[in-house]
Amino acid sequence: MRIREIHNIAVGIKHFVFRECLYADKTVAEKISLMDEIESVHKPPCHLNSDGTLSVYLDGQCPCGAIKKLPQPVNVSITYCGCCGGHIRNTFQHTLGVKLRLREIVSSVISSGGKARCEFLFEMVK
Repeated sequence: MRIREIHNIAVGIKHFVFRECLYADKTVAEKISLMDEIESVHKPPCHLNSDGTLSVYLDGQCPCGAIKKLPQPVNVSITYCGCCGGHIRNTFQHTLGVKLRLREIVSSVISSGGKARCEFLFEMVK
């Protein structure tokens, strides 16, 4: 088994333990406030909005491996960042134990030329 596969399994176990064992009785808002207890690189800052949507932020450089391989600077549509939004959605669905849908890519580092951080807006699906 490769190191990356082992890492992914370990992260999955942490998310399962967080969601199902330690905090099964907590609300989504309480789970979000407790996310710092998970030791994982897969926990970007987030905020539960008053309308029940979830904002997730990525600071710094564009995290996309494909973009990093291109000659810089690169200009891409913000729509391209939906792939990254899918990775975030998957992580947060598993961690929080709720279904999420990407409502909007509010901003991205790469489409703004580094002037804005990445912000993804998710809605909870019943």
